[in-house]
Amino acid sequence: MMGSYTKIQSQMPARTNWINSRRRAMLLTCAFMVSCLGCGYPEVSPKAYEISKGLYTVCNLKRQSDLDQVSDVISKAASASELTKSEAGWLMGIVEQARAGQWEAAGLEARSILQDQADL
Repeated sequence: MMGSYTKIQSQMPARTNWINSRRRAMLLTCAFMVSCLGCGYPEVSPKAYEISKGLYTVCNLKRQSDLDQVSDVISKAASASELTKSEAGWLMGIVEQARAGQWEAAGLEARSILQDQADL
């Protein structure tokens, strides 16, 4: 009785590794397809572009103290209709990433906005 339990238990990690490798392969395939389809940011307003440049710099320098200022600029620009709701949402999302300490990811997101404008 004990031998069959050990046999089943020893087979489980192999199956788990197989499932994990399939998941990884599927995720990589999906990521590749998304990058090939060109999913990115659409054309943004001049104000969104300007804020993205500043946000990119703040993220690269990891200047926690400047995040409140950037957040205020985004809010004021959105209130003045210089940003669309989508643009304000994207930019505030980047600010929140940076506030959470995800500086590299936030910087890459800001950079993506800038790069996607060059690709248009």
